[in-house]
Amino acid sequence: MRVAALDDDVEELDLIKSTLRAIGHDCHVFTEGAALQRELRRETFDLLIFDWHLPDTTRPEIVQWVRNHLQARIPILFVTNRRQERDLVEGLAAGADDFMMKPIRVGELAARAIGNLLGNALKFSREGAWITCAVEALGVDWPVRVEDEGPGIDEALQAQLFEPCVRGRSGTQVDGAGLGLAFVRTVAQRHGGKVLLDSAPGRGSAFRLVLAQAPDAPPPERGQGEAPA
Repeated sequence: MRVAALDDDVEELDLIKSTLRAIGHDCHVFTEGAALQRELRRETFDLLIFDWHLPDTTRPEIVQWVRNHLQARIPILFVTNRRQERDLVEGLAAGADDFMMKPIRVGELAARAIGNLLGNALKFSREGAWITCAVEALGVDWPVRVEDEGPGIDEALQAQLFEPCVRGRSGTQVDGAGLGLAFVRTVAQRHGGKVLLDSAPGRGSAFRLVLAQAPDAPPPERGQGEAPA
């Protein structure tokens, strides 16, 4: 995955770059919005990461420029240490796709990974279909299973489904950047876990996310929930 990060803090950029490159992503960093805009005219990226405080432009200006000048809709992630609700609403209203708080915590990453699985289940399920989310503590592991009654996934596609920018299930035309499952796998692998898939066309999909539990963390409560899509 090709990522462009914009921040006026060189140390923050170095941290983002080293972290992403360590897990196999191609990260390009910029300290000025104008330099990023010039690069976006020449090159394509799969994800844009913007700091809340931008060096030579405002949040609405840079987001609006990206949306108006690029044909592809690139996901935009704001990273911020601001926690006021009005600030977060402002960022999302400006056109960002998501935000993350500094410092980034393991629990937040896990919650977002589960949210991606549930979001996919909703996206690919017909109206009225059931989605199941089950959590169970097994030793030091924390498995979360998300099942849907969607169209299922071809076996030929399953092997590459967790790669960046790979999209699609059997017989569907759903918009998206194809980054959600790549994010889920990255979170799992970075924390000693894994993500498994059981699916076939016509019988839905079941994703199982396993995260290694921290030694001092209390075990999650056993439970299961179902809800119609």
